[in-house]
Amino acid sequence: MAKSMIQESEASELRAPVCTCVFATSQSTGERHDVAMHVHAFWQMELGTVGRFEVRTGNGRGEIRPGLAVFFPPGTRHGFRYSPGIGYLSVKFHAETDKGKPLALDLRSTELLRALEKALLAAAAGHRRLPAVTDSVLSAIFAVAYAPEASQAQGDSLVSRVTRYVRTREGRYVTVRDVAEAVGYSASHLSALFRSEAGEPLKTFLDRQRGRRAADLVRYSDLSFGRIAFELDFRDVFAFSRFFKRIHGRSPRAFRRRAAPDG
Repeated sequence: MAKSMIQESEASELRAPVCTCVFATSQSTGERHDVAMHVHAFWQMELGTVGRFEVRTGNGRGEIRPGLAVFFPPGTRHGFRYSPGIGYLSVKFHAETDKGKPLALDLRSTELLRALEKALLAAAAGHRRLPAVTDSVLSAIFAVAYAPEASQAQGDSLVSRVTRYVRTREGRYVTVRDVAEAVGYSASHLSALFRSEAGEPLKTFLDRQRGRRAADLVRYSDLSFGRIAFELDFRDVFAFSRFFKRIHGRSPRAFRRRAAPDG
Protein backbone atom coordinates (compact mmCIF):
# COMPACT_ATOMS: atom_id res chain seq x y z
CA MET A 1 0.00 0.00 0.00
CA ALA A 2 2.78 2.44 0.89
CA LYS A 3 4.49 1.76 -2.42
CA SER A 4 1.38 2.51 -4.49
CA MET A 5 0.75 5.73 -2.53
CA ILE A 6 4.26 6.93 -3.33
CA GLN A 7 3.87 6.07 -7.00
CA GLU A 8 0.62 8.05 -7.23
CA SER A 9 1.96 11.13 -5.41
CA GLU A 10 3.60 14.05 -7.15
CA ALA A 11 7.31 14.49 -6.46
CA SER A 12 6.74 18.05 -5.26
CA GLU A 13 4.43 16.75 -2.51
CA LEU A 14 7.12 14.43 -1.18
CA ARG A 15 9.87 17.01 -0.97
CA ALA A 16 10.59 18.28 2.52
CA PRO A 17 10.70 22.08 2.95
CA VAL A 18 14.25 23.35 2.76
CA CYS A 19 15.47 24.80 6.04
CA THR A 20 18.74 26.68 6.34
CA CYS A 21 20.29 26.95 9.78
CA VAL A 22 21.44 30.46 10.70
CA PHE A 23 22.66 29.74 14.21
CA ALA A 24 22.68 26.71 16.49
CA THR A 25 23.89 26.50 20.06
CA SER A 26 23.87 23.74 22.64
CA GLN A 27 23.68 25.07 26.18
CA SER A 28 23.45 23.95 29.79
CA THR A 29 22.59 26.28 32.64
CA GLY A 30 24.24 26.60 36.01
CA GLU A 31 21.67 28.96 37.48
CA ARG A 32 18.11 30.10 36.86
CA HIS A 33 17.67 32.88 34.33
CA ASP A 34 14.96 34.30 32.10
CA VAL A 35 14.90 35.25 28.43
CA ALA A 36 12.35 38.05 28.08
CA MET A 37 9.53 37.88 25.55
CA HIS A 38 10.86 38.82 22.13
CA VAL A 39 10.18 38.54 18.40
CA HIS A 40 12.48 37.91 15.46
CA ALA A 41 12.23 37.52 11.69
CA PHE A 42 13.33 33.90 11.43
CA TRP A 43 12.16 30.51 12.63
CA GLN A 44 13.38 29.07 15.93
CA MET A 45 13.36 25.54 17.28
CA GLU A 46 14.08 24.90 20.95
CA LEU A 47 14.84 21.26 21.78
CA GLY A 48 15.10 20.04 25.37
CA THR A 49 18.02 17.71 26.12
CA VAL A 50 18.30 17.59 29.94
CA GLY A 51 15.64 18.43 32.54
CA ARG A 52 12.61 20.68 32.04
CA PHE A 53 12.20 24.41 31.55
CA GLU A 54 9.39 26.87 30.92
CA VAL A 55 8.45 28.35 27.56
CA ARG A 56 6.13 31.36 27.18
CA THR A 57 4.20 32.61 24.17
CA GLY A 58 1.44 35.15 23.73
CA ASN A 59 -1.10 32.37 24.34
CA GLY A 60 0.25 31.10 27.63
CA ARG A 61 2.96 28.91 29.13
CA GLY A 62 4.23 25.39 28.63
CA GLU A 63 7.11 23.11 29.49
CA ILE A 64 9.93 21.80 27.33
CA ARG A 65 11.28 18.39 28.33
CA PRO A 66 13.99 16.19 26.81
CA GLY A 67 13.11 15.19 23.27
CA LEU A 68 10.41 17.85 22.86
CA ALA A 69 11.06 20.28 19.99
CA VAL A 70 9.08 23.53 20.04
CA PHE A 71 8.86 25.62 16.86
CA PHE A 72 8.29 29.38 16.71
CA PRO A 73 7.43 30.91 13.31
CA PRO A 74 8.77 34.35 12.41
CA GLY A 75 6.97 37.10 14.30
CA THR A 76 5.97 34.89 17.24
CA ARG A 77 6.43 36.42 20.69
CA HIS A 78 8.18 33.93 22.96
CA GLY A 79 10.44 33.72 25.97
CA PHE A 80 12.00 31.15 28.29
CA ARG A 81 12.66 30.54 31.97
CA TYR A 82 15.67 28.27 32.32
CA SER A 83 16.13 26.21 35.48
CA PRO A 84 19.52 25.22 36.94
CA GLY A 85 21.01 22.08 35.44
CA ILE A 86 18.87 21.93 32.29
CA GLY A 87 20.23 21.50 28.77
CA TYR A 88 18.84 22.47 25.38
CA LEU A 89 19.63 22.96 21.71
CA SER A 90 18.46 26.24 20.19
CA VAL A 91 18.33 26.50 16.39
CA LYS A 92 17.53 29.66 14.44
CA PHE A 93 16.77 29.02 10.78
CA HIS A 94 15.10 30.16 7.58
CA ALA A 95 12.47 27.99 5.88
CA GLU A 96 10.78 28.14 2.50
CA THR A 97 7.63 29.29 4.27
CA ASP A 98 7.17 31.90 6.96
CA LYS A 99 3.63 30.73 7.76
CA GLY A 100 2.60 28.44 10.57
CA LYS A 101 1.74 28.47 14.24
CA PRO A 102 3.87 27.59 17.26
CA LEU A 103 3.73 23.88 17.92
CA ALA A 104 5.60 21.08 19.66
CA LEU A 105 6.83 17.77 18.28
CA ASP A 106 7.92 14.86 20.50
CA LEU A 107 11.07 13.57 18.83
CA ARG A 108 10.96 10.47 21.03
CA SER A 109 7.49 9.36 19.95
CA THR A 110 8.75 7.11 17.12
CA GLU A 111 11.99 5.34 16.28
CA LEU A 112 12.46 7.47 13.16
CA LEU A 113 12.10 10.73 15.08
CA ARG A 114 14.49 9.46 17.77
CA ALA A 115 17.05 8.82 15.03
CA LEU A 116 16.50 12.31 13.61
CA GLU A 117 16.92 13.84 17.08
CA LYS A 118 20.26 12.09 17.57
CA ALA A 119 21.40 13.08 14.08
CA LEU A 120 20.49 16.72 14.68
CA LEU A 121 22.31 16.84 18.02
CA ALA A 122 25.38 15.23 16.49
CA ALA A 123 25.40 17.60 13.50
CA ALA A 124 24.46 20.86 15.23
CA ALA A 125 25.80 20.49 18.76
CA GLY A 126 28.93 18.40 18.41
CA HIS A 127 32.51 19.54 18.54
CA ARG A 128 32.65 19.24 14.77
CA ARG A 129 29.52 20.83 13.38
CA LEU A 130 28.14 19.73 10.01
CA PRO A 131 26.03 22.53 8.46
CA ALA A 132 24.84 20.53 5.45
CA VAL A 133 23.70 17.64 7.63
CA THR A 134 22.06 20.04 10.07
CA ASP A 135 20.03 21.63 7.27
CA SER A 136 18.92 18.25 5.91
CA VAL A 137 17.88 16.78 9.27
CA LEU A 138 16.20 20.01 10.32
CA SER A 139 14.23 20.03 7.06
CA ALA A 140 13.01 16.49 7.71
CA ILE A 141 11.93 17.29 11.28
CA PHE A 142 10.22 20.49 10.11
CA ALA A 143 8.28 18.56 7.46
CA VAL A 144 6.97 16.10 10.08
CA ALA A 145 6.06 18.89 12.51
CA TYR A 146 3.99 20.78 9.96
CA ALA A 147 2.20 17.78 8.43
CA PRO A 148 -0.74 17.35 10.83
CA GLU A 149 -2.44 14.73 8.69
CA ALA A 150 0.60 12.47 9.12
CA SER A 151 0.63 13.08 12.87
CA GLN A 152 -3.03 12.13 13.12
CA ALA A 153 -2.43 8.90 11.22
CA GLN A 154 0.32 7.96 13.68
CA GLY A 155 -2.10 8.17 16.58
CA ASP A 156 -4.61 5.59 15.34
CA SER A 157 -3.07 2.41 16.75
CA LEU A 158 -3.17 1.34 20.38
CA VAL A 159 0.58 0.68 20.35
CA SER A 160 1.22 4.28 19.19
CA ARG A 161 -0.94 5.69 21.97
CA VAL A 162 0.76 3.55 24.60
CA THR A 163 4.21 4.39 23.24
CA ARG A 164 3.56 8.12 23.31
CA TYR A 165 2.40 7.97 26.92
CA VAL A 166 5.34 5.83 28.05
CA ARG A 167 7.82 8.15 26.34
CA THR A 168 6.43 11.09 28.32
CA ARG A 169 7.47 9.26 31.49
CA GLU A 170 11.13 9.49 30.38
CA GLY A 171 12.09 6.14 31.89
CA ARG A 172 10.43 6.67 35.25
CA TYR A 173 8.50 3.78 36.78
CA VAL A 174 5.13 3.17 35.15
CA THR A 175 2.71 0.29 35.75
CA VAL A 176 0.26 -1.42 33.44
CA ARG A 177 -2.51 0.21 35.47
CA ASP A 178 -0.96 3.67 34.90
CA VAL A 179 -0.95 3.11 31.14
CA ALA A 180 -4.49 1.71 31.18
CA GLU A 181 -5.80 4.81 32.94
CA ALA A 182 -3.98 7.06 30.46
CA VAL A 183 -5.49 5.39 27.37
CA GLY A 184 -8.92 4.61 28.82
CA TYR A 185 -8.96 0.83 29.30
CA SER A 186 -9.00 -1.57 32.20
CA ALA A 187 -5.58 -3.07 32.93
CA SER A 188 -6.60 -6.58 31.89
CA HIS A 189 -8.31 -5.46 28.68
CA LEU A 190 -5.37 -3.26 27.70
CA SER A 191 -2.90 -6.09 28.35
CA ALA A 192 -4.85 -8.43 26.06
CA LEU A 193 -5.27 -5.84 23.30
CA PHE A 194 -1.64 -4.77 23.46
CA ARG A 195 -0.34 -8.32 23.28
CA SER A 196 -2.58 -9.03 20.29
CA GLU A 197 -1.44 -5.91 18.43
CA ALA A 198 2.23 -5.73 19.45
CA GLY A 199 3.02 -9.43 19.80
CA GLU A 200 4.56 -9.04 23.26
CA PRO A 201 3.32 -8.53 26.83
CA LEU A 202 2.81 -4.91 27.86
CA LYS A 203 5.06 -5.40 30.91
CA THR A 204 7.89 -6.55 28.63
CA PHE A 205 7.40 -3.45 26.49
CA LEU A 206 7.43 -1.17 29.54
CA ASP A 207 10.67 -2.70 30.82
CA ARG A 208 12.28 -2.39 27.39
CA GLN A 209 11.35 1.29 27.10
CA ARG A 210 12.63 2.01 30.60
CA GLY A 211 15.81 0.10 29.78
CA ARG A 212 16.31 2.15 26.64
CA ARG A 213 16.12 5.40 28.59
CA ALA A 214 18.52 3.98 31.18
CA ALA A 215 20.97 3.05 28.45
CA ASP A 216 20.82 6.56 26.98
CA LEU A 217 21.62 8.10 30.36
CA VAL A 218 24.46 5.67 31.02
CA ARG A 219 25.91 6.12 27.54
CA TYR A 220 25.44 9.84 26.88
CA SER A 221 25.41 11.54 30.30
CA ASP A 222 28.03 11.86 33.00
CA LEU A 223 25.49 11.32 35.78
CA SER A 224 26.45 8.92 38.54
CA PHE A 225 24.65 5.58 38.58
CA GLY A 226 23.06 6.57 41.86
CA ARG A 227 21.68 9.73 40.27
CA ILE A 228 20.37 7.79 37.27
CA ALA A 229 18.69 5.32 39.62
CA PHE A 230 17.01 8.26 41.38
CA GLU A 231 15.90 9.87 38.09
CA LEU A 232 14.31 6.60 36.94
CA ASP A 233 12.50 5.89 40.23
CA PHE A 234 14.56 2.88 41.37
CA ARG A 235 14.64 2.42 45.13
CA ASP A 236 18.46 2.28 45.12
CA VAL A 237 21.45 1.84 42.82
CA PHE A 238 21.53 -1.91 43.41
CA ALA A 239 17.97 -2.35 42.13
CA PHE A 240 18.89 -0.22 39.12
CA SER A 241 21.99 -2.29 38.40
CA ARG A 242 20.04 -5.56 38.57
CA PHE A 243 17.38 -4.22 36.23
CA PHE A 244 19.98 -2.83 33.81
CA LYS A 245 21.89 -6.10 33.64
CA ARG A 246 18.69 -8.08 33.05
CA ILE A 247 17.73 -5.84 30.12
CA HIS A 248 21.15 -5.20 28.56
CA GLY A 249 23.19 -8.22 29.63
CA ARG A 250 25.91 -6.24 31.40
CA SER A 251 26.23 -3.88 34.35
CA PRO A 252 25.87 -0.11 33.93
CA ARG A 253 29.59 0.31 34.58
CA ALA A 254 30.55 -2.24 31.91
CA PHE A 255 28.03 -0.72 29.50
CA ARG A 256 29.43 2.81 29.97
CA ARG A 257 33.00 1.56 29.62
CA ARG A 258 32.16 -0.24 26.39
CA ALA A 259 30.36 2.81 25.01
CA ALA A 260 33.27 5.19 25.74
CA PRO A 261 35.01 6.55 22.61
CA ASP A 262 38.27 4.81 23.49
CA GLY A 263 36.49 1.66 24.68
